[in-house]
Amino acid sequence: MNADGEWIIYDSETNTASITSVEDFVKHCKTASKSVGAFAEDLTRTDAFGNTVDYRINMYNLLYFLSEYYDGYETSTVAKYWRIRTGINQGDTALTTEVNLALALENYGADVDFETVWGQGHTTAERTGDSTTNFIA
Repeated sequence: MNADGEWIIYDSETNTASITSVEDFVKHCKTASKSVGAFAEDLTRTDAFGNTVDYRINMYNLLYFLSEYYDGYETSTVAKYWRIRTGINQGDTALTTEVNLALALENYGADVDFETVWGQGHTTAERTGDSTTNFIA
């Protein structure tokens, strides 16, 4: 695991691993899978309903509804119970995306069951079984 930079140390006495370099961890496990965002002229366009890019981004951003920073705070009904699983190897979002969501939900008063899963990607993040059965359980 440390072939391209030392980022993890395993202690066999305590059976624990510690990340020692977030930068090298990201290089090893979190390779970006998305390309560069829209060009500047795209930011001025509206969709078929007259919605701006800012409006569409706010509707996509869960923090818009969970954080006092945004105008959307407390403007919708937020589910009370959340189960979030994310694969540590997924490169579809930044390292902090799921953590920020879980913390924002907890601060909002939701009951959050959050876990990262070692060695999994974006959509297969279960230690055992399948997501539907685990969610129901």
